[in-house]
Formats: sequence, structure tokens, C-alpha cells
Amino acid sequence: MIALKVLAQTRQGRTTLKKIAEQIQQGRLSVQTDADLQAKVGCRASFYTDGTTGTLFLDPALDGYASVLIVYHEFIHALDEDYRAARYWEKHRRYATKNPLTELNAEKKAYQAVYQLIQELKECDPSFCQFLRQKKAEGVDLDRVFSDDEIKRAHGFSKKGAA
Repeated sequence: MIALKVLAQTRQGRTTLKKIAEQIQQGRLSVQTDADLQAKVGCRASFYTDGTTGTLFLDPALDGYASVLIVYHEFIHALDEDYRAARYWEKHRRYATKNPLTELNAEKKAYQAVYQLIQELKECDPSFCQFLRQKKAEGVDLDRVFSDDEIKRAHGFSKKGAA
């Protein structure tokens, strides 16, 4: 998978990959591929946790530079102890719904980490810079900090009644 190779080019990526490997070795994280993930949940990568253990689901067809950003975003969720703790309490206290503020903060953390990764990749990978220019020409500017409102829309928070 190109995402892992590209992530290994950066300091942030190497640090994250090391932490992900530790989580897998400790039995706190597993990674599974699912070719039907897009049809099942509407995305090509997703992290689920019960607060203690987690599973990162990846579409095996996920490739290219977009996959780097998507996989890294999910890695950040997998390593986010606050996110895991919130899931633990939801499960064991039998909360009916996810806390919208926890959800938004987790997404903001992941988006910020991806933005920082983008800055590092721009310094070491000219092909990545070309990818960013191509996406911007298509009307998708990835090289910026996303607002709370954009994150809420992208993740359907308005449908869930988030703050």
C-alpha cells in the first residue's frame, strides 16, 4: 500500500507508524481489509473501537496520495486515547448516542494532524506537491486548515444534531 511507504518518508509518519505497530503488538488494534467498505459504511477507511480495542478497516483498492491522507486520518483516531475513552464510556454506561463535542474534537484533531503531515510531505515529495496542485485545480484545496463547520458538514454532524 502506497500510504505506508509515503508515510515512512516523514518524521510524523514514521512516529505514527511506530505507534500503530505497538498498538497491534499489544492487541489493542487490528487492521482488516474490506472490499465492500464503501458500500457498507460510505467510506473507504474507518476506525471502530469499543474503548479498549479497535479495528481499522481499509478498502484494499485504496491507493494513491489520497489514501495517504485518509489512512493517516484514521491512524490518528486509532491513537487518540480521548476518543477511545469516550467510546468505552458510551459502551459501558449504555449511552444511546455519541457525544457530538467528542466527535467534533476527534475529527478536528485528525484534520489538524493531516494538515501537519501535508506540510511535511510538501518538503520531501515533489509528486505529492503535484497531487495537491491537481486537486486544487479540480476545486479541492487540501492544503489548508478546515473550519469546524466544514468538518461538521463532511462528517454529517448536522444530521446527528451536533453542536
